Amino acid sequence: MSAGSWADRATQVAADAQPDTVQVAKLQHDAYKWRAAMADPKAWGDRKQLEVSGSVAHLHLAALQSPRAATIGVIGAHALPEPEQIPYAEPVQGE
Repeated sequence: MSAGSWADRATQVAADAQPDTVQVAKLQHDAYKWRAAMADPKAWGDRKQLEVSGSVAHLHLAALQSPRAATIGVIGAHALPEPEQIPYAEPVQGE
């Protein structure tokens, strides 16, 4: 049986449910929906997958070329800031 057939059965069971059979109809609907998801996960599954493609190399290049990069010493002769430019915090003594 195809995934579409399982999904159609789930829809039909839900449509045919009566107030006195709603619990059984929900159980059947969920089971048919699960079978549809197992038969064709891309179309009927709960998990959505996001595919991302592209390159981030241009973002790294733009970051290195930014004015801020030059001020923090990423570009140029000094790859690291001078020691006096590094913020220092006194250690906190335990109680």
